[in-house]
Amino acid sequence: MISIAIVDDDEKSRILLNEYLHKYETEHGSQFEVTAFNDGECVVRNYHGQFQILFLDIQMGNMNGMEAAKKIREHDKNVVIVFITTTVAYAVAGYTVDALGYILKPVSYIAFSQILTKAQNSIRKNDKLFLTFTGEQGMFKINLDSIYYIESLRHKVIVHTGEKDYITPGTMKALEEELSDKGFARCNNAYLVNMRYVDGIQQNNLQVGKWMLSVSRTKKKEFMNALTDFIGGGMKQ
Repeated sequence: MISIAIVDDDEKSRILLNEYLHKYETEHGSQFEVTAFNDGECVVRNYHGQFQILFLDIQMGNMNGMEAAKKIREHDKNVVIVFITTTVAYAVAGYTVDALGYILKPVSYIAFSQILTKAQNSIRKNDKLFLTFTGEQGMFKINLDSIYYIESLRHKVIVHTGEKDYITPGTMKALEEELSDKGFARCNNAYLVNMRYVDGIQQNNLQVGKWMLSVSRTKKKEFMNALTDFIGGGMKQ
């Protein structure tokens, strides 16, 4: 299911876009979770990367769509942004926030469905490079290259990145299956390591960025084989 936000201070426009989304779901077999906001300030206030597509009206009171997009881009480089505007002149600045495109008002279903398809294709392409999960503060989408290792702790997992840690319910087994072909391997039952960041091995200790992780006897051979294949395959960055 794709999470979408409609941000427009005109109620009729919000209703119309919501109807278009339902029509698109029926025609294409897609599933959307839709949230509506009546100005840019509302969506920015509690934004934490929970949306995959934003339809932003440019001309709004309090905080317009361009200002909202700039603030959101400070925290989320991956959300797909589509501007809705009455004139092309307002949309040309969209490149500054890496917008996918724009739709002119009055919005036609054909134009809307075309850019929605483009947005979905962009999401599918990027999803291979991201880990999406629901944490204690909502839904998060993290670039795999920012993850150093994942730690299992009782019935939760902790995703360790260079900037912060994310805690989410789940099992290590499910994450291992999801990430096994993306350069991750277990060095023991508690740690799933991004092999891009393995800086050295000393006996039964593994240097991963600033962390020193233990390598279990039962996992060592399997991990070393995976690491050798990873480096030999030219994936080391």
